[in-house]
This record gives sequence, structure tokens and C-alpha cells, in this order.
Amino acid sequence: MKKWHVESITSIDIDKDVANMKLAIDTAKDSLTRINILSKIRFDQAVLEAYKTMVLEYKADSTFDRTISFMGESKTKTGKWMLSEDGKKIISIDEKLNKDTVDIAEVTSEKLVTNSSDKTVSIIYRAVKL
Repeated sequence: MKKWHVESITSIDIDKDVANMKLAIDTAKDSLTRINILSKIRFDQAVLEAYKTMVLEYKADSTFDRTISFMGESKTKTGKWMLSEDGKKIISIDEKLNKDTVDIAEVTSEKLVTNSSDKTVSIIYRAVKL
């Protein structure tokens, strides 16, 4: 039960996509195709940067707030959270009833590391100093 901000995020899928798109730029036959590919690469990188603005607060009443800024707009999702029976997963359900489960790789008073269930996304959070 704490407020956390994202320190870093890694996504194997986005890294693979960007690598494949960079190869596609080299083989693209026209400049319009290269520009479109480059735009997609920049968008994927902007998405990762947006996640780095995220602040996540788990509250004692089993609710959460998740705020993220993207393209100059800040959005907050709210919902309920709980730990799995074994205490190794965080299960959250937002106000639109979207369910998300992440594995807890590490947790201390200052650091929280989560992984997606398929291990393709890893997020390192740091505790927000109040």
C-alpha cells in the first residue's frame, strides 16, 4: 500500500517490433514507406516513454489509482486490487471491469518490480517520497 512511480519499463515485444521495423527501413523501396515505418517506431517509443510517467497508488481500502500522461493528456484509471493467495501476484480490476494480473518479482519499502504473466513486460517502480 504505497504510491509508486515507474523508474523503467522493458517490453520484449516492442523491442522486437522496433528491431524488425529498423530492418524494414533498410529494405524499403520508397521514401513514403520509410517515413511510415519511422513514424511507427517513434510511436512505439512514445508509448514506452508515456509509461515512464505512470504513477500507481495501491490504497489500504483495496482500491488503486493509475495515472499516465500521453501526448499532453493525463488519464487516471481507478479500480480494486488484491494479492493472490500465495502473495506473488497483484490482481487488479479497473472501473471498466478490465482484469490485469502481474507477477511480483521483487518488493521492498522502496522498490517494486512486476512482470507480465508471459514475462514479456517488466516494470521497475520506485516509492514516491511524500
